[in-house]
Amino acid sequence: MLFRALFVASVAALSLGASAHASTFALENFSGATLPLTITSVGVTASFTSATGEFQVQDTTGLLPFNTALLDNNFFANDPLNIAFSAPVSGTIVIPFAILDLFSTTDSFTLTANTGQTLTVAAVLDSLNFAEPGGVAQFALNAPITSLTLSGSNPNASFAIGDISTLPAAVTPEPTSIVLLATGLVGMASRRLRRS
Repeated sequence: MLFRALFVASVAALSLGASAHASTFALENFSGATLPLTITSVGVTASFTSATGEFQVQDTTGLLPFNTALLDNNFFANDPLNIAFSAPVSGTIVIPFAILDLFSTTDSFTLTANTGQTLTVAAVLDSLNFAEPGGVAQFALNAPITSLTLSGSNPNASFAIGDISTLPAAVTPEPTSIVLLATGLVGMASRRLRRS
């Protein structure tokens, strides 16, 4: 009975570590909304604010690589966008973006976490869309974060983002869980051998 209890506890510990969920902070249901804006996904709320920007959720079908965007209507300024999370976020944050640059200069998009970690992604011209350079920022976090600041490199161009997704980090079982699982399996096997 003790070995069976150890086996059940170890399986529970392994599955608990793997229970992180992917989430998407989708913009589709917020058409026309301006900042401040809050979106909840899988129990976590993302609050979007900007000290200077005029961001609004808009339908960008045919103009940008994503159909709904949180777009800075102040087209001639790089206004940073701040996102605060109600609970720590870990793993990888994925954000599609576009730079609204009328002159198609070399642009980049930067994400800065409250931990100090940064990611800068070069914008690439997409000939299938309205000649707005953009891309997808995949920010692999090295520690859980509670806030994120987004900005572009061009002080004379604004940016837009699509739905924000979070992907859980790959789960590696702890050695203690593996030992518990092995002990439970050995105990159950030896008990079965004694019975036969």
